[in-house]
Amino acid sequence: MNNAVNLGKTATDVITGFTGVITGVASYITGCDQYCLTGKASGDSSGQTMWVDAPRVELDPIVTPITFDADVNQGDCESHY
Repeated sequence: MNNAVNLGKTATDVITGFTGVITGVASYITGCDQYCLTGKASGDSSGQTMWVDAPRVELDPIVTPITFDADVNQGDCESHY
């Protein structure tokens, strides 16, 4: 399963109601896939991050996914490769 296609999409954990942008994906050998949801920052808070099992995630079909230009220098992330 290629869950990476959902990166940048807004989603909600149907159990807790937590909403955020999918900023990470993990696939485990046991078959459990998880999404990292990152919530919006508020005031002095940087926003919460929560890992959620894939079946608990409901994608928001209305919000436009966040995308980045992969050709632009991504800073320190690409200097290690």
